[in-house]
Amino acid sequence: MDRKIGLISPGSPGGGGIKNPEEEMRSHLPAGYALITELVELFDMGARGIRKFSEAIDGAASRLAAQGVELIVFCCTSGSFIGGIGYDRAVSERLEQLTGVRTVTTTTAVLAALAALDSHKLVMATPYPDSVNRIEYDFFTKSGYEVLALKGMNINDTPRVPQIPIEEIRALVREVFTPEADTIFISCAGFKVLDHIESIEAEFGRPVVTSNQCTLWHILNTLELPHRPPLGKLFMQMVPTPTEKAPRPGL
Repeated sequence: MDRKIGLISPGSPGGGGIKNPEEEMRSHLPAGYALITELVELFDMGARGIRKFSEAIDGAASRLAAQGVELIVFCCTSGSFIGGIGYDRAVSERLEQLTGVRTVTTTTAVLAALAALDSHKLVMATPYPDSVNRIEYDFFTKSGYEVLALKGMNINDTPRVPQIPIEEIRALVREVFTPEADTIFISCAGFKVLDHIESIEAEFGRPVVTSNQCTLWHILNTLELPHRPPLGKLFMQMVPTPTEKAPRPGL
C-alpha cells in the first residue's frame, strides 16, 4: 500500500478547484507514495479572500489526517505568507496541534529553497492582484531578500490560474527579469510551470524556483527521500536545508 501525503489546495465556490499541485507533482514522486488533495473554497484571490481562506483549512487538515497521511502540505503560496513574517510556521503549528500530523507549507518550502540556492536578489512573477503582491514583496524583503522586480497578472478567478499558457508565464518573466537578479521566483501553486523550469533556466541563465517545485523538493527533504527528479538547479541541492533563514544585516 502506498504511503500517503496530504495536500490542501484552493477550491472554487460551488465545486472544483486547483488540484494543480497534485497533478504537477504526482509523476515526480518516488514509487510507493501517493498524493491526496482536499480542496477549501477560495472565493476571492485578493488579500482579504486569501486570508479568510487560510483561516478555514482546519477541516481539510482533519480529513487528511483521518485518511492516514504521514505529512500534510498547505499548497498555497499566498495563503501561507498572507499574515506576514512567521505566518507560514504559525499555520503549520496550528495544523500539527489539531491533527498530530507533521505539516509544512509552500512558503516555508520556498524559503528553504532560496536558502539552499544562496539567493540574494530576486525577480518575481505572480498571477496575483496588487493587494497580494504588496504583501508578498513585504514578506520576502523582511525575510532578507532584495526584490528587484515583482509583477502580477491581476487575476481574481481561482480556476483561471492553471489555464494560463506557459508562453504567457514566460512573457511575464521576461518583463521582470534583470541581469542583476540571481534567482527567478515564479509564485503560485496554480501555475502549470513545473515541467518547463529547465528550459526557463536555460533562457535566462539563472536558477528558477516555483511554488510546486519548492514544495516537492521540501516534501522529499522532510521525508528524507533521496529521490531527485530533473526539475532545475534546486534539485541539485541534495541535502535537507534549514527551513528558514535570518534576515541579512542591513536589509
